[in-house]
Amino acid sequence: MKCSACGAENPDGKEFCGDCGADLTPDSPPVVPENVEVPSPAPEVVAAPTPVAAPQPVAAYAAPAPQYAATPAAAPKKKLTGPIVAIAAGLVLLLLLSCCIGGFLLFKKKPVKTEKTETKTEIVVKPEIGRGEIVISKEKGFSTAMDALSDVAEQFYQGKDWWYVALNEADDRVEYYITPDETTYDKGVVIELKEGEWFSTDIYTVDMSKVKVQEDPPANTDDLTPEEWAAWSVNEFMIAIQEGRVDDARDLAAPPLSESDLSQIPGDWTDIEYLGAEAGETGDVAVVFTITWADGTKENAGAVVVPEGDGWYVSQLGSLDD
Repeated sequence: MKCSACGAENPDGKEFCGDCGADLTPDSPPVVPENVEVPSPAPEVVAAPTPVAAPQPVAAYAAPAPQYAATPAAAPKKKLTGPIVAIAAGLVLLLLLSCCIGGFLLFKKKPVKTEKTETKTEIVVKPEIGRGEIVISKEKGFSTAMDALSDVAEQFYQGKDWWYVALNEADDRVEYYITPDETTYDKGVVIELKEGEWFSTDIYTVDMSKVKVQEDPPANTDDLTPEEWAAWSVNEFMIAIQEGRVDDARDLAAPPLSESDLSQIPGDWTDIEYLGAEAGETGDVAVVFTITWADGTKENAGAVVVPEGDGWYVSQLGSLDD
């Protein structure tokens, strides 16, 4: 059923319009709801004639006003890092090079003329009072160590008698003390084996008379010099041999003497006079003494004493008259 007031469709049998509330019974006059506005018919619009525009004068061309847009920030200038570093490095290098050249020129020593010297092929020991000059060849050796020692002694003592004692004997090196008067060993001679021949390689002065030899047992061993220790050890060894105490003598000996038959050493002596003692280059000490035998004869003897631990031991013993 259509409402006569608003035109809305309503179900049949409905008394009032569901939209505007008007009475839908056929005999009732249409009621216009108070709050419903009835639209007025729109007025007819008549288009006015388009007026013809009067001709306008053409203005002269004018350049458009400049537009001042915001100026963008200027792009940062590129740094010439590579070229600047290269130039700076070049300048520094040039400066250093200049300093080096300047320093070299400043501190460069003037060439010194040196005289060309010939290679020395010999050892020369100038003569001393009562002794001759010793000339040792570095190129010509000897077949034995004793031959080399005899060459030194005959030049130095000029044909007079001489005695010796051997120190620090090894397969390729021997050290000797030599003396012309049986009391003072005034030269030490080192002889070495080189390419099958023996050469005198060092000659030095020895003055055994300057050493006071300790003969009696020392009261305070801390005050003894190596020479005094060595002489005292020789004295104790010789007394043990004299008294037949072979085992005690062996306790005071070192190889090779300790490995020999000490009972074969004669002990019939009555007096020993110690002439001197001298330490060698390696610490061994040579002791020279004179033995007076029971028959009144005298013999010059020598011993080599070596340090071992807290004591001194006789390693070699022999006659100098041989």
